[in-house]
Amino acid sequence: MTEIEKLKQTLHQICTEIENQSIENDVYYEAILDSRSINLPDLKQRVDAAIADPERRKTAQQRYAEMRLAISDAALNAAFSDLLANLPENQKPN
Repeated sequence: MTEIEKLKQTLHQICTEIENQSIENDVYYEAILDSRSINLPDLKQRVDAAIADPERRKTAQQRYAEMRLAISDAALNAAFSDLLANLPENQKPN
């Protein structure tokens, strides 16, 4: 796996964790609004179900699509700049 592929994979993992946290926060908010008392196992079950829900995932992905693109573009630009800056003196980029 190249460094760029590793970077893309890491960025994907970071963005997915942000989406997961957003979904989890939504479930907490819904649980607070729901006046019934809720215990931790029930709350965890709600969070797990919400994270697995394709509609919630789609909503979270749409909410953070611009962030994902901006992070990806910035990271790839930085990686390419670093690669170009660190070429051996006798080589030129193609």
